[in-house]
Amino acid sequence: MANREDGKKTREKLLKAASEVFSTKGYWNATIAEICRKAGSNIAAVNYHFGSKDALYMAVWNNAFDQATRVYPLDGGISPDAPAEEHLRALIHNAIIGIESERLGDRIL
Repeated sequence: MANREDGKKTREKLLKAASEVFSTKGYWNATIAEICRKAGSNIAAVNYHFGSKDALYMAVWNNAFDQATRVYPLDGGISPDAPAEEHLRALIHNAIIGIESERLGDRIL
């Protein structure tokens, strides 16, 4: 019987495989079968963890956003007590760095 750690690993493999397939083929041309082959999993696992192709696609985007904000935190590491101007400066700075950085794609996929 599978344990929680196995389920977590399966979910992570599915997210990684789905991000690769969706990014190369797009939503409409990506298939759950190809994602599962790439992840070494089965269609039942997609249904169990995500419920549908749509939900998997949204999970991929949410995961990418979460990873990007860890790499480029929106608050820029500014203290919560800092003046509003510093918060705005950090937000703009990180947005520009995120847009310009080619490393972002490597770190989230």
